[in-house]
Amino acid sequence: MFGYSVAELEKSPWTLQRMVHEDDQEQFSWNYGNRVRARGFPVTFRFRGLHRDGSTIPMETEMIPLTYGGHTVAYHFVRRVGA
Repeated sequence: MFGYSVAELEKSPWTLQRMVHEDDQEQFSWNYGNRVRARGFPVTFRFRGLHRDGSTIPMETEMIPLTYGGHTVAYHFVRRVGA
């Protein structure tokens, strides 16, 4: 969907910066930090994804909070929206 191989993503700690448009990164982080982690409930929102070639992709994600190893993490369902 984003044009990256699994190997490319496994080697990078910067997945958010690679896959979420710069203008939407703050909203993406805020939703995780303040809605998922702190309150522990799912959240769905739209954002502009970044394809490997630099083009933008209209996306939607559902962040589902889970506890793993004593830490809250978010399982993401991501899908392309629109045309």
